[in-house]
Amino acid sequence: MVCRRCIDVVRTTALDLGLTVENVRMGQATFPKKLTPQERAAFLRGIKQHGFDLLETRQSKTVEAIKRLLLDRASNRGSGLGENLSSYLSRELKYEYGHLSKVFSKSQGVTIERFFTLQRLDRVKELLAYDEQSITEIASELGFSSSAHLSATFKKETGMTPREFRKIAAKSRKMP
Repeated sequence: MVCRRCIDVVRTTALDLGLTVENVRMGQATFPKKLTPQERAAFLRGIKQHGFDLLETRQSKTVEAIKRLLLDRASNRGSGLGENLSSYLSRELKYEYGHLSKVFSKSQGVTIERFFTLQRLDRVKELLAYDEQSITEIASELGFSSSAHLSATFKKETGMTPREFRKIAAKSRKMP
């Protein structure tokens, strides 16, 4: 699970089955007691109807934990924004970064750094579309070394500058 819809599906499915969920967050659901095999099977059927599945392997749990941390950090909700990405993940997950990188890349077909860059750029697009912060403020908030670094990364990935994107977003907001 890595999105709000995932969280809502898990919470609703559990409630529909009469199961109590202590906590549902990105990548993880915590139940107050171990589910019986029947409850587990019913829960699995319920989430599969929505195209989801349970994470069973240690590697898939590790990948989801990495994604959760990266999404939180890209959204500026996570800790360690001033900390090196590899150190941050190693510290949070208690694994060597080389192991995390290998597991993630093998599973996702993309490096951790690339995934994080794309997530950060998605957040940049959101903030640009809101048009409430300057590019310098966005760069600082999301841990880019400068507005020039943000602009260069943004242009490399999207083919347009942040200002061009902001203008397009403003036009699309004005359309009925």
